[in-house]
Amino acid sequence: MTNAKVCKGWFVRRLGGFPVNSKHPSIRTLRHGVELLQQEKTLVIFPEGNIFRDGQVHQLKPGIARLALSAESSHSGLGVKIIPIGINYSQPYPNWGTDVSIEIGSPIKVSDYMNSCIKQDAKSINN
Repeated sequence: MTNAKVCKGWFVRRLGGFPVNSKHPSIRTLRHGVELLQQEKTLVIFPEGNIFRDGQVHQLKPGIARLALSAESSHSGLGVKIIPIGINYSQPYPNWGTDVSIEIGSPIKVSDYMNSCIKQDAKSINN
């Protein structure tokens, strides 16, 4: 592991970050995310499940929507919102001096999508 990765990892952990295996997230990790939302804390994730270098906004991973719906359904009126944020760099692999632009989309109010079952509701958030 390079020193840059160690420093970034330390910094993210100091901000309250925790590792997530995006291909196979553990139940413990998902529960931790739900618990943070239930405590009305901010949970920042890359809901597309990866880093893309094509400048496009990609569809949310269904597990992210389910996580938000689980938290909202467990505490009526919690007010969980998903705020889409796009980060684009002027270079595919940013380094010092790279320009960055950030786009912030309209908040998605999770309670507006609670109708039937969490799995179906998660699909409707993604559409």
